[in-house]
Amino acid sequence: MTRSFRFSIGLFAILMGILTACGGQAAPETGNNSATTVPQATPATPQLPANASGVPLVARVNGAEITLPEFQRALERRQQFVVDAANATTLENEVLDQLIEQVLIEQAAEGMGLGISDEELQVQVQENINLAGSEAAWQQWLVTNMYTADEFNTTLRETLVANLVRDRVIQDIQGAVPQAHARHILVATLAEANDLLAQLGAGADFAGLAAAHSLDASTREAGGDLGWFPRDGLITPELADVALSLQPGQIAGPIETSLGYHIIQTLELGDRPIEPEMLAYVSQVRFENWLRTQREGATIEKYWG
Repeated sequence: MTRSFRFSIGLFAILMGILTACGGQAAPETGNNSATTVPQATPATPQLPANASGVPLVARVNGAEITLPEFQRALERRQQFVVDAANATTLENEVLDQLIEQVLIEQAAEGMGLGISDEELQVQVQENINLAGSEAAWQQWLVTNMYTADEFNTTLRETLVANLVRDRVIQDIQGAVPQAHARHILVATLAEANDLLAQLGAGADFAGLAAAHSLDASTREAGGDLGWFPRDGLITPELADVALSLQPGQIAGPIETSLGYHIIQTLELGDRPIEPEMLAYVSQVRFENWLRTQREGATIEKYWG
């Protein structure tokens, strides 16, 4: 199976809106970036509850508060990089969801006993200053990217903690992991899938049927071959689950996914290291699935939107 079917586009980012030592670039100056079309405006404030100090809240996550000023600052930073301002509500919801997820990560980190010391944080801050080239350049970076020194330190700490949590979550995909080598045929209708299953049962050649009928252009010329993949290695996880549950030579289907109806045959099973080119995607999926589970088990009260 070619990468167009196996991989989603891009790598996951733990936090949006921070450019740390890994990148080192500053956001474009306001007014000099033709792609930035969203004005730096504070959104209209709906009726919001307030905390004990009288600060309006946009959400609570297992009791932890997300304040309106925190949300507004995060939104303003995101607006610097937005090209399409057609749906401001969508952007607001994305920013709020990211803040909620960060709280969930921090709460999980506490439960895992993970954290960043002040000394470790200062080492990372100094690396950023060094990359900027001078203290003056660093201060300009903070201004350009809409951070105070304290805000940057907080966000950097959150990023480092999130990285620790991510590494803990994905640690079991290092080394040899169960994988399947399989092939599939993808069609649009259940009736067509059942017809192909009947042909296979009568002795038809799987690769020939895939080449003639499969809608997956990335694999049909190879007889539907998906190559080797672990659980979390396909964009259709239910298909990977079935492949790993079969014995070599077995055929299963029809399996309905968001793409259509699949017939799948497992060719080989084995414990193998994940290919380096696939590891980033599998790590992304594993972490996203973990984060979804955290969200489903949390008590989240959203007051914005």
